[in-house]
Amino acid sequence: MFHAQNLYSVCRETIYKRLFNTEKCLPVNTFVKISLAGYNCFTANISMNNKSEIGMRGEELACQYLIKEGYRILLRNYRQKWGEIDIIAKDPGGVLVFVEVKAMRQSNPAIAALSPEENLTSAKLKKLQKTAQMFAGKHFDLVDEQSGWRIDLVAICLSANNWTVRHYKNI
Repeated sequence: MFHAQNLYSVCRETIYKRLFNTEKCLPVNTFVKISLAGYNCFTANISMNNKSEIGMRGEELACQYLIKEGYRILLRNYRQKWGEIDIIAKDPGGVLVFVEVKAMRQSNPAIAALSPEENLTSAKLKKLQKTAQMFAGKHFDLVDEQSGWRIDLVAICLSANNWTVRHYKNI
């Protein structure tokens, strides 16, 4: 039997690849229903009950924020065996930017003092740097000789009806 969560994940990836170009993100708090290969696939309001759902929602919001700020999204969820980059984009000035997204649900007063930024460990940053260097080396045509490339952190704080973004450039 095919588990519903697995179906949701497979369909969600297919929806992104087939229906949305990399310039657009799936709108938050909307319903999309599409039939793919006989399966009814949908995305619904994310309940934010587990870490992966919070991460997905955070990445969607970060993508929307970056586009609003004039960034051009090139790639999402770039994975290699040594690391992963959440978003690869070009900033308004043409600089290649590797974006790490950290999202945290802020509904519990006990953890409200914690920030998403605190979840970026030195080990994660080293993996991110290595992955960014390897990507830039393979895709040198995307790197401007004058400005090079940089790594940014986008921290998202989620609550029931609101979200806030903090963008740290060149971390």
